[in-house]
Amino acid sequence: ETAARNKVDVEAEARRQAEAVAELEQARAARLKAEEDLARLKADLARRQAEAGQREQADAALRRAAEEAAQRKAEDEAAGLRRAEEDALRKPGAEPPAGHRPAALAQTDEQKKAEDESKPGAVAVLVPRQSASSTGAAVPATSADGSWQGTYSCEAGSHANGIQGQRPFSIELKVRLANGAGSWLSPAPKDDQGMTLEIGISVDGRAVSVTRSFVGGETGASGRSTLSGQYRGNGIEATGKEPGSQRQCLLALKRS
Repeated sequence: ETAARNKVDVEAEARRQAEAVAELEQARAARLKAEEDLARLKADLARRQAEAGQREQADAALRRAAEEAAQRKAEDEAAGLRRAEEDALRKPGAEPPAGHRPAALAQTDEQKKAEDESKPGAVAVLVPRQSASSTGAAVPATSADGSWQGTYSCEAGSHANGIQGQRPFSIELKVRLANGAGSWLSPAPKDDQGMTLEIGISVDGRAVSVTRSFVGGETGASGRSTLSGQYRGNGIEATGKEPGSQRQCLLALKRS
């Protein structure tokens, strides 16, 4: 009887120990799962915060680039208007309104007047000017003015300075030039358009300058590249290598 009772006690103690071990394993498994869930939540939160910060930086860069592009466009248009006015005033018979003679021409007139007066025995002679309205002559616009269409394309380039969009691309352009300047604006930067924001074109005589503004990179960094070329009556062409990527680019336009 004593042996039987001892056997029962031993078996009961073994069951208690087994139950304790099982309970401990369950508690350990639950703790490990809770820790894994917590680590996953922390990682998700950190990733979302990083993505939100990158989006904010990219949006800010886009806004800055758009504002800079608008400012450059306004400056180019103002410079083109000044050149057109000065060219018009140099035409025979042109007479500017009182108080509106451009500073560059006024300075030239003052220098010429001083040189003439400094010559020994010089006599000032006043010659009346004829206005454009009295002669019926119209002031011609810059010869490159009008509607143009064509493409801006770039070959593939190497990844440099954190700028993306190094794949080859081609953009169909329609641009109207006024006073020798105009620009094409992208409604939204696209990777298949080299993340281009704006393409500005300026024509001075036969010389052509083309500036492409773009945005890219992991932080939304913005950049600019410039091409040089020539205006040939019914065609405008500019070529060159973009800085950083050193890829070859080409602008080719025809009158539309």
